[in-house]
Amino acid sequence: MRGLSRLRPSKPKYNTTWDPQPVLAFVAGMQTPDLKGLSRKLATLFVLATGQRLQTISLIKVSGIQRSEDGLRIFIPDFLKTSGVNRPQPVLKIPFFDNANLCLARTVEAYLDATRNEEGF
Repeated sequence: MRGLSRLRPSKPKYNTTWDPQPVLAFVAGMQTPDLKGLSRKLATLFVLATGQRLQTISLIKVSGIQRSEDGLRIFIPDFLKTSGVNRPQPVLKIPFFDNANLCLARTVEAYLDATRNEEGF
């Protein structure tokens, strides 16, 4: 059993790594004049920037979003699949970026402004 690791060395699970650059280039060039385009851009940036599960993103509430000088903090108070007895609930910290086209925090603020009148917030 000693020489087994030399006969069959461990291999990575995947041979290639996904490159997000084409997606980021597409998102940076997106024009978002309507709510549908803004929603798509927001969802794409959220998934890429946070790496959170879809369940976590679906539980974000407007009341759980706090703005600060350096970005946004989003609190998730609901029970998640990854929640545990002595585990803290996730807090997403989203900083402001120089590139406004790829800034998730600015996109969240634009989405909240666009939906404020429609949803009565």
